[in-house]
Amino acid sequence: MLPDGFQWTKASPNDTLPTTISLGGIGVCRMMDRVDKSWFVYLDYHLPPPDGRLVHRKRDCTSFPNGVRGCEAWVVKHEERLRREVGERELAWRQSRGLI
Repeated sequence: MLPDGFQWTKASPNDTLPTTISLGGIGVCRMMDRVDKSWFVYLDYHLPPPDGRLVHRKRDCTSFPNGVRGCEAWVVKHEERLRREVGERELAWRQSRGLI
């Protein structure tokens, strides 16, 4: 079960499953499938990839249902930090557009 405000969303209108956990429309983790039908998840999807890498921190999932459970547990564990970082990102966006 996800904390208040977090929800599963589709990353793209073409997706058949909701694969991204979002807070206020900003994705914090995203599950993706491979050609061989296995799954992995990008964590901290709302942040730029660390150390100049091209991709976010990635973890393999043993199955889609286990990936869902793992993502939800990760969000619960990191809820406070995720709320703070998403709030900071939203504030920076508003400031950059002169909205505040």
